[in-house]
Amino acid sequence: MKQEDISHYLVQFSYLGIYLWFAVIEQLTPIPEEVSLTTLGYLVRHTHLNPFLSALVCFLGLTTTDSVFFLLAQKGSALTSRLQRKISGKWKEKIARNLEKHQVATILVLGLIPKLRFLSPIVCAGAGVSWPAFLLVNGLATLGYVVFYLVAGMFFHQRLGQLFSDMAVVGHILFAVAMIVAAYFLVRWVTWQIEKS
Repeated sequence: MKQEDISHYLVQFSYLGIYLWFAVIEQLTPIPEEVSLTTLGYLVRHTHLNPFLSALVCFLGLTTTDSVFFLLAQKGSALTSRLQRKISGKWKEKIARNLEKHQVATILVLGLIPKLRFLSPIVCAGAGVSWPAFLLVNGLATLGYVVFYLVAGMFFHQRLGQLFSDMAVVGHILFAVAMIVAAYFLVRWVTWQIEKS
């Protein structure tokens, strides 16, 4: 088997791994999606992964998870009921009112806010949004979300590559730490904005 064949298979399995990460594993880890997506953007620049195919696979993984949570919430599963109880009554009412008045805009906003993204399918299903409407609007938000963070990771790789050209290993470590710190402060800021409103 030639070297090219091996690298071809590694890349193909990488896409399967990306899908599984965003569809399943990401939901079980405390790592924010933003960090995973930005790190993937960084890896796309550093490996032979195709950026467009990587974005598509991320999108499919996240959309799969969102759809599963939405359909489970529609059926009233124990898992989604437990997650719904964690959302404050005030928030649920506010989101339900917004969904009633401005359904498309509310689903878009919910799909873009880091901490609320996870609960968006559950809240929308509980508010009576139809699955096709949720799938379409949330899909658009997810696509924008994925592209933004992948491009951010690719951009950071380019800048860090220039900065740390002589220190490759240190550059990788510093990039990972910078992404975790940035995601932490982004999530804290968004949470503060939400609590303030």
